[in-house]
Amino acid sequence: MPRFERLYLNRDITKLKKSLQEEIFSFVVKGKCKTCNGSGLNQKVLASKINGYNIIDLIDMPVSDLMPILNEINEPRGISLARPISKYIERMNEVGIGYLSLSRKTETLSGGEVLFPGTPEQFRKMQILKSALGTYGENLYIIPPVSANCGLSNVHAGKNIVVNFNCNFVDDGEIFIGDYCMIGPNCNIITANHSISPRLRKAGLQFNKPVRLEKNVWLGAGVTILPGVTIGGNSIIGAGSVVTKSIEPNSIAVGNPARVIRKITEREEKFKIL
Repeated sequence: MPRFERLYLNRDITKLKKSLQEEIFSFVVKGKCKTCNGSGLNQKVLASKINGYNIIDLIDMPVSDLMPILNEINEPRGISLARPISKYIERMNEVGIGYLSLSRKTETLSGGEVLFPGTPEQFRKMQILKSALGTYGENLYIIPPVSANCGLSNVHAGKNIVVNFNCNFVDDGEIFIGDYCMIGPNCNIITANHSISPRLRKAGLQFNKPVRLEKNVWLGAGVTILPGVTIGGNSIIGAGSVVTKSIEPNSIAVGNPARVIRKITEREEKFKIL
């Protein structure tokens, strides 16, 4: 059995001959265990509940929902276990990753989620950055260092946003970041511009145009957004691109200057894990 498992069950058998696949599947029934429903826990463990929830219920819920349940525990032994967990979960909520569950697999986490600031110093830096923003919503996650002309005061962020490290915000004008946006490392969002006229430029003339990232935009690493640009909702900007003109919603744009190479369609909903 161990040899059969090693040769066939622990590999992608779809690459084998179809006749061999059929033979293998004749010996195998795939699915969740009817006893534990795939949890790997026995009935005694699953029957143990805290305020009506068993351990599977608790680890599958977002930690923002788990926090009040842990706070309701009043049994002495339970309190000693719940308090250290509650402190860590509270920190996760405050830095904007309260949507995660304890059952979430590590390989499915983004870089920002993996680098969750667990130390007091990292946590303090995160709080300072968030307090500097003009406005922001829940579940905002910023990985320092971040640079800004006006200290982020003209940056307005929605909810469920991740900003990776080494990002630069030339926020002399206003920058609007919609819900569910992801900004990769080393990105530059620029609102300030100067005159083409040598005389006016020498005089220090500057004018600003707002930049807008609509909902669910993804900026790859090293993207630069120039003044006055709006990135339409759901769009993706490829790594290293320089965006000089606004991009329509549901577009994929790459290059310098960035150009739309195709639209995002319903086929994107179907994917294959390699």
